Amino acid sequence: MQLQREFENGIRKECSDEVKNDNFLNACFSKSQEGFISGSLSVFGYRFLSPRLDRYFHDSGGLNNVHGMPALLGSIALAIGSALASFETYGQSLYLIFPARAPELYPPPTYTVLYAGSFIVSNGRARTALVQGAYQIAAFAITLAISICGGAVTGNFRR
Repeated sequence: MQLQREFENGIRKECSDEVKNDNFLNACFSKSQEGFISGSLSVFGYRFLSPRLDRYFHDSGGLNNVHGMPALLGSIALAIGSALASFETYGQSLYLIFPARAPELYPPPTYTVLYAGSFIVSNGRARTALVQGAYQIAAFAITLAISICGGAVTGNFRR
């Protein structure tokens, strides 16, 4: 029950944030879909994946299914979303969501900013959408490597 409340509060927060960006219906529907798929993936992992992984790994708390599989799905969705994000869709708020996609200003002064509505956006790196998506995938790969190494070290200490 607690997990369901946290999930609903997360959707409400995401939806209320997106209302400010005039993207309410699209964001709420996609967040609900992602939550449904994450929950289904977690249950699928417990039912079908865990018995097969138990031959090789010991997962006492079910962390793989509760955190790992939904994180994988979320990372893939974020990479796709960041690769598809365009200035035409988000306008100046694109640079608030992905500051590195803001254009570079030459020469790069330390205090020059772009104004996006009432927000201030600093000098960016002029990344393209596909490069930003690749950065998201790279960040996930690094996080996955660190978590696997940390789990292996912790598992060896526990033995």
